[in-house]
Amino acid sequence: MEETISQERSETIFWQESFEEAYEWTSYDATLTDAAWHITNNDLAYQGNSWWMGDPAIGGYLDHVYVVLDTDPILVPENGTLTFKLYYSCEPAGTDSSTPEYNGWDGCNVRISTDGETWNVISGAPAYTASSLYSFGVEHGEGPNVPGWTGASEEWIDAEFDLSAYNGQNVQIRFAFASDPATNTSDNSDYVGMLVDDIQLGSFQNVGSTTNMIPGNMVEGGGDHWHEIANGYESATAVECSEAGFIDSGWENYFESEQFFLDDEGEYALDCYLKGTFDADSYWGCEVSYRLGNIWSDWYNITNPTNLPDVENYVFAAPGDSWQAASEIYDVFPVDLTAVSGHYVKLRIYLKTSDEASGNGISFDDFTITETTYPGDAPTNLIATLNEDHSVNLEWISSDIPEVLGYNIYRFENEQYEMVSTTTESNFIDENPINETINTYVVTASYIEEETDYSEPTSIFVPADTASWLIHDDGTSESGYNVGTLNKMAVGFETENSYVTHLQIYLQDVGTADLNFKIWNSDAIGIPTDELCSWYVDAETLQTGWNFIFIPEDIRPFIEEGTFHVGLQEFTGSALVGLDEDTAGNSLVNVDGTWGNLSGNLMIRTLVDVDQLSSPSEQIELPDYALHNYPNPFYANSASRAATTISFNLPDAKFTQLEIYNLRGQKVKTLAAEKMSSGEHNLAWDGKDAQQKSVSSGIYFYRLNLDGKTVANKKLLILK
Repeated sequence: MEETISQERSETIFWQESFEEAYEWTSYDATLTDAAWHITNNDLAYQGNSWWMGDPAIGGYLDHVYVVLDTDPILVPENGTLTFKLYYSCEPAGTDSSTPEYNGWDGCNVRISTDGETWNVISGAPAYTASSLYSFGVEHGEGPNVPGWTGASEEWIDAEFDLSAYNGQNVQIRFAFASDPATNTSDNSDYVGMLVDDIQLGSFQNVGSTTNMIPGNMVEGGGDHWHEIANGYESATAVECSEAGFIDSGWENYFESEQFFLDDEGEYALDCYLKGTFDADSYWGCEVSYRLGNIWSDWYNITNPTNLPDVENYVFAAPGDSWQAASEIYDVFPVDLTAVSGHYVKLRIYLKTSDEASGNGISFDDFTITETTYPGDAPTNLIATLNEDHSVNLEWISSDIPEVLGYNIYRFENEQYEMVSTTTESNFIDENPINETINTYVVTASYIEEETDYSEPTSIFVPADTASWLIHDDGTSESGYNVGTLNKMAVGFETENSYVTHLQIYLQDVGTADLNFKIWNSDAIGIPTDELCSWYVDAETLQTGWNFIFIPEDIRPFIEEGTFHVGLQEFTGSALVGLDEDTAGNSLVNVDGTWGNLSGNLMIRTLVDVDQLSSPSEQIELPDYALHNYPNPFYANSASRAATTISFNLPDAKFTQLEIYNLRGQKVKTLAAEKMSSGEHNLAWDGKDAQQKSVSSGIYFYRLNLDGKTVANKKLLILK
């Protein structure tokens, strides 16, 4: 591969197609509809598999369709009878004063041929419901008096045709369906087209098998006009879409590349050379498809390769009659393909001509994808800790890059990473973090005029200035502790005029049972008494080590003065709570209903805030639609995937979409897309994408759209 190396970065031609030698591109005419007849086992099928001429994507048919299903040649026995099962549903019979010779629109019929070229409509039972179909006669040029079934059979019915006139002859049977240029399935979802099954004639039988049946399409397309030409851009050959040096109306010609793997080691940009002239209403375009597991994505515009909402999708005017790079003509080139890196991809170019097309077509050469990589790796092992003054201390391992100029510290805010500061050291103190939220940081290394990718993110909750942590343990767990099923453990704290807002708990082992947290009032001698609140945390959201726990806002207790206790009630399979054996005096256990002292301190910490609300009775004001999720962050491990619940309120019924996006703006999953009633709604996300693959750790956004308009965005964090 050709490589250009500068002091700042390395640029490599990762992939190139110059059409010089054997190449595996495929051309096709998109105006030529595929034969629609196919095997189906959906709800429409008779028993098991049936033949259906409908398009599964729309549940039926579009305008200007003429599709046929032919049998292999069949020897008609003496007194031969054709029988089959039949179901049909299409536009009902009707007339129009401008075409009085026709009394039906869309419809289907049965035909026979003795030579495979000439086909005649045959009649039988049930009788055709129209004697002259507009679809066959006008739309497809067969003239009047072509009968067929219109309307709906309502159910599967038996069909029988007497073929004794063909005794001893080899014949083919054709099942034909045609539509006119007006009403179709998009107008009425009941119009599913035609289905047949259990076809029998003499020794011939087909019960929903591709054996001995041939689907076909009777509609002619605009033609496939891609071909190789001499005198490419600085090469012997190129490819062109034209016919004898000109174009015509109604073309939609595609030229598709072979698949290739696009690494995820750098940034990728596509450019090409092209020339051509055509009218202002014709245009060319380029699209990309990428493989997700064993499934290829739809074709997406090259300027929006992952089909993000609110991103422009470009098509292009004629480039001119001399070879030029696309980047010299169109502002959007070179096109960034980094979003689909790490996948197998395919490219395709196309030319669509207008109804009054003119010009000489379009030619392409030297499709090139350039890979840009940066020297060295990003900093690693980024760790955030909270100082007593609520500043955040960041430490990381330096990048293994020669001549590192320094490091850039970024914090996530306003839905993107924004630079906080720079330093030449491998540590930094953020004196002004964002209070009362999770602060997420990344670090890059600067090298000459460039910088590395982001480090892995680290996150830490920064309390309000009015909040403080109450801590008794020394931060080191000597062992893990269980008190026994249905028994309780608690740690005592003192405060006044404060809300208890958050907890931290150290787990020696996660266990399988959900954790039931509780907060109690305490009596005069420091024993837990009245239960102030209780809530559960899903075991699958927990991890070994420290866990940050949000107390739901609507149950946070207000402590006027004195001691309170925070702890757990255990169940079978509960986690092992870290026990600091070097300190003691603040932890209690309740076994069989009696509280007693514990030797050592349970590693449970609590955050209290003296200014969460102006008074205990003041109501918490939720933002519009009250969009939020809990827990956040939400944790995952290699064995299972946590679930977080996203909640919101609707003031009235609306079409509602709730979608998850990653930091690149790529949609990860749609959780809802339906009409929802007013009131509160709760939807769970298990941390998997649309293909049911677990997503990586990091920050994600969830977006609430109502009647097609985005009304709220929030972010959540997945940690592993």
